[in-house]
Amino acid sequence: MRVSSDSIYRAGAAAFLVAAIYHLAASLIPRFGDAAYSDAYPLWRHALFIAVNVSAAWLLLKRIRWAVWVVALVTAQIYYGHGRYAWNSWVRDSRIEWIDLLTTLGATLLLILLIAISIRSARMYRALPRQY
Repeated sequence: MRVSSDSIYRAGAAAFLVAAIYHLAASLIPRFGDAAYSDAYPLWRHALFIAVNVSAAWLLLKRIRWAVWVVALVTAQIYYGHGRYAWNSWVRDSRIEWIDLLTTLGATLLLILLIAISIRSARMYRALPRQY
């Protein structure tokens, strides 16, 4: 089964919008925020990640060429935050933190697919006949 690049971009945008909504809910609904994050997690971080996630979604929906670099940076941050937390939970407590694991794996998959699309696009561009 072949998945179109449009579907990948749309799915990535949807994932970023879900993350933005999650952060918005955590910042507006105290019980949800308390359950999802530690007390040390500041409100400004939620606001920052809402802005980052909405921006990344917009870049993907508009298919901005360099969106892959933004996704790479966000994926690095996801590894640092969610990935590290998932690993520590597994090593220390033998517990799987599903949201952190799925966030890390999803971001990795999206980045791999966007890189593949970028490589394919570059090859197609180089294959075009040159007009002098």
